[in-house]
Amino acid sequence: AAAEDGDVAAAGGSPVAAETEKAPMPMQRAGPGISAFCAEIRAEHPVITLGGRAHAEHVRKFAEGMLGLAKDADDWQVAWRMAGFLSRSEAAKFHATQLFVESLLDIAVPNCGGEGALEPQSPEQSLAQPVAFAIASLVRSYMLRLQLIEDAISTFLTHRGLEPEEYPLLSELLTHLLVHLFPTPPESDWGWKRIGWCYEEWWPMVVRVLGNADYKCGVDILKSIVQVLEDREVDFVTMTPLWQAVSNCEWAQEVSGWNPIDIDDLNSDDEDEEAAAPPAVAPFTPGPSLHPDPDQDVWEL
Repeated sequence: AAAEDGDVAAAGGSPVAAETEKAPMPMQRAGPGISAFCAEIRAEHPVITLGGRAHAEHVRKFAEGMLGLAKDADDWQVAWRMAGFLSRSEAAKFHATQLFVESLLDIAVPNCGGEGALEPQSPEQSLAQPVAFAIASLVRSYMLRLQLIEDAISTFLTHRGLEPEEYPLLSELLTHLLVHLFPTPPESDWGWKRIGWCYEEWWPMVVRVLGNADYKCGVDILKSIVQVLEDREVDFVTMTPLWQAVSNCEWAQEVSGWNPIDIDDLNSDDEDEEAAAPPAVAPFTPGPSLHPDPDQDVWEL
């Protein structure tokens, strides 16, 4: 039992309802063309070679092909098994999974600056929403570990050096991904209905995911998430700390010129503007309090 609990915690979240989460997945049918595509991948472009190594180009080919074939979450789950990602080698499986997520992020937010730059995608060309759905579908079916997704996004944001024209695609991707993973009741037709998954675990995940984003971009993503949740009529009690977070972020933006800075810096007499200026990127910190005291005005900072 302890081992199962550890597995569940490693997937992202508290070790609750392990038996329920480890229950066998129901048999699923592959959508049109998926069986043949996965058979081709296994035969000619194996994601994990006979030598037990993950193959980056083959993983990318699988990701690109499935984005054109998958219609629902079942398609991704079936294809993941059929394509050979469930290798007996834990190291190879982990590396192949990393390469898959990195490929999806690169597809959703193609490089628009520097060497090998591509033309920015138009909204009609954007694959951000299909990529967000793919990642969320595999996380919710326990094919992908949540911590791996957080780490991959953090690495992507840190090392890519996103250009401003890439922000709308990043915002679209992360907004939809985080909404797909929002905790919802069993009867809901959206979000993550995992037993034990709750707002208190979802919100720290949001902070970790947005931690290395440009601060302005991170705030815009948070606003977009709030808008989507409002449109889906999430209850007032759940929305209140999110509204406060947005309010705190906007306040930090206003007083610091995009980045949160220590309050002492506001009273600094340092005339060296370059030294006093906040950094270009700062960790995403939504403000002093996410859960307001019941006796305190929810908008008070």
